[in-house]
Amino acid sequence: MNGNVHRVITLIIGFFLYLILDVSSPFFFIFFILLSTVFSAGVPWSKGDFGFSPDIDLVMKRFHRSLLTHSPLFPILLLFLVKDFVYLNFVKFLYLSFAFGWCMHIFEDGLDSTKPWHGGKMLGIASVIISLLFLFYLFNKLSIMF
Repeated sequence: MNGNVHRVITLIIGFFLYLILDVSSPFFFIFFILLSTVFSAGVPWSKGDFGFSPDIDLVMKRFHRSLLTHSPLFPILLLFLVKDFVYLNFVKFLYLSFAFGWCMHIFEDGLDSTKPWHGGKMLGIASVIISLLFLFYLFNKLSIMF
């Protein structure tokens, strides 16, 4: 999928989250979803649309859809780095935006069967399932401030 497809799907799922969650501050939630689209597919004006997303493996000339970049491994490791600061709303907001965008990218790549996963299709399915479980864990554990 290209960056625009990643952005549109993240926006659509973010809109459904808006409808499902009891949102007390729509402005922050909209900003959260827009920031998540940046982490899902990079900024629209970046060269190649990769930015800081799981597709950074294309820039690094590594295997596309590898376990290192196309799994929730990076957001989990980052959680260990920011866990002492997660009580700050700003850090929680940035981290949740990053984790949501990163995991949505993996989910969206799981829907795309045209490109192979490095390590096989079963690794891709496992990455998608673990990413969704990680998102559910985050949204339950770190109560969202919206």
